[in-house]
Amino acid sequence: MSENNLTNSSKNIENTEPVTDNKKEANDLSYKIADSWEASNNSWMAVVLSRKPINNNELIDIAKKLRDKYPKNYFQFFDDDKMVNEYKEWDVNYGKVFDVDGVAKLPTDCKELSYCINKVKNSDAAYPFPEDWDKEHGIAMLNEVFVNGSKKWQLSLASFETIYTFE
Repeated sequence: MSENNLTNSSKNIENTEPVTDNKKEANDLSYKIADSWEASNNSWMAVVLSRKPINNNELIDIAKKLRDKYPKNYFQFFDDDKMVNEYKEWDVNYGKVFDVDGVAKLPTDCKELSYCINKVKNSDAAYPFPEDWDKEHGIAMLNEVFVNGSKKWQLSLASFETIYTFE
């Protein structure tokens, strides 16, 4: 398995030293890669920080290191790992509902279309978005976006505010 194209395996968990190269203190910001997956034709990694960043520069430093090490991966940053798997399952299965046969499918692929359409109308997703957890622990996202007609890598806070664009 290539380093730049990880699949969802618990073997892919990576722990790091704190971002600062000075003395290692208990409050230094560090990270671990808690999981990885494929969604929407992109390779994603869940990055769990040891704490919320004190300022944007701490987060930008980690984003730069990850971008250098995994240039093709997109990243979701959290400060807690308890629901990373639920987040991943939601992302991988976005838009799917459980059909009458118990299999998660897009509504257009269901055996019983009306059954699945009712599930969509009732917001009964097969893998619901962990909204409360994400609101509390979602920090940022690093991915490719279109800027003035060309693709750029951007680091955006959970509030969607862009804090860094890679050149």
